[in-house]
Amino acid sequence: MTTPLASHLLITTGPESCGKTTLATALGQALGAPVVAEVAREFLDARFHAEGHYRYSEGDLLTIAREQLAREQAALASNPAVLVCDTDLLVLLVWSEVRFGRVAPALQSLFAESLVQGRRTYLLCDHRIPWIADPQREHPHQRPQLFDRYRQELDARDLDYAFSSGTEEQRLQQALMLLQPAGCPCCRD
Repeated sequence: MTTPLASHLLITTGPESCGKTTLATALGQALGAPVVAEVAREFLDARFHAEGHYRYSEGDLLTIAREQLAREQAALASNPAVLVCDTDLLVLLVWSEVRFGRVAPALQSLFAESLVQGRRTYLLCDHRIPWIADPQREHPHQRPQLFDRYRQELDARDLDYAFSSGTEEQRLQQALMLLQPAGCPCCRD
């Protein structure tokens, strides 16, 4: 599928329970922009509901990645000016490294494919908000280290990103500023 490169993707990322979904939802509402939900949450919720205590596998991550990318591509097909993504495949790369100690080549390839889908700006969400437990969250005490790992991945891959911190309203305003020409990494000289 060929997707035009006119869209600007704003992607929330970061460790567990750092406000990614809250920020993505608020951005979508503020901008009237489509939001691509986090497929991993839907996938695991369905498995937990059907099977009780479900343990995901490396193969599950690839299944999730394919569906996440397909949903992103479907949303981009209408060529929105801005597309908000509640995470993307970067989360799955980090998740795979943390959980399985490696990233499958197929997952790396899907991530590379996703990077050409449009102009991307990542919103790295600060972990310094209260932890909210749920069955899918695994690392309540490792959020600072995971935050650093996300920052290192973004830097190592030379991806455009901005930090998102403070209250929900402050985070939203920070993200909206990225769409102004002076704040947009894509519009800078």
